[in-house]
Amino acid sequence: MTKPDLVVFALDGTLIDTLPAYGHMAITLLVQFHGLGFEDAVDRYLATIGRPFVEQLELMRPGDPANLAALSHFEMFKADYQESIVGFTDSLEACKILTEKGIPLGVVSSTSRALVTNLVKRCELNNYIKYTTGYDRDSNLTIGRQLELYQEKFGHIAFVGNTPYDAEVARELSIDFLAVTHTFPKAHFEALGIKCTYSMLCAASIIQS
Repeated sequence: MTKPDLVVFALDGTLIDTLPAYGHMAITLLVQFHGLGFEDAVDRYLATIGRPFVEQLELMRPGDPANLAALSHFEMFKADYQESIVGFTDSLEACKILTEKGIPLGVVSSTSRALVTNLVKRCELNNYIKYTTGYDRDSNLTIGRQLELYQEKFGHIAFVGNTPYDAEVARELSIDFLAVTHTFPKAHFEALGIKCTYSMLCAASIIQS
C-alpha cells in the first residue's frame, strides 16, 4: 500500500468496540417489531451491516411501518450506551504510530457527527484523530460521501474498515482499503477478495510500510 496523505477509519467496529451491543439491540428490535425469527434477524443484520440503521431497515424491510419505531428505539439505545463504549485495546497505539509517522487521521461513521465527536473524545482518540465526520440523512452525508469529501481535501487516502460494505464503498471510489477482522473472520474477507488483517497494530504497520 502506497503511503497515503490521510488514513480514514470506520469508527464503529474498527476503532471502538460497539458492534456487539449495537448488533444485539438491532437484532432484538427486528424480532420484536418485525416478527422475524432470531436466525433470520441475525442473517439480515449481518448482510447489511456497515450502513446507518435507517438504511439497513429499508433494505431488510422495505416500506415496513414498524421501521420507524425500531429506529427510534435503536437511536435511544445508542445515546444511552455511550458511557459504556471503549476502544479496541490496540486502537490508541495504532493511531499513535501513524501520527508519529506524519500521517493525519480521520474517521467516518454511520452515526451522527455529534455522537462521533463524543465517542472519539471518550475513547481518548482525540489526540490523534484530527478529522471527524458523521452520517446526516438530510444532507445525504453517507459513508461514501464522507470519504469523497476527504478525497477532495487530501487526495490520496486509505480507508480501514471492518465490513464488506466498507470495502464496497472504497472500491467504488478507488480508495485503498484494508479490513480488520473485528466483525467478520479472515476467511470471509478473503473469499470476497478483500485484503484484511487481524489487528489495528498490523493495519498501522501495513499502511506505513
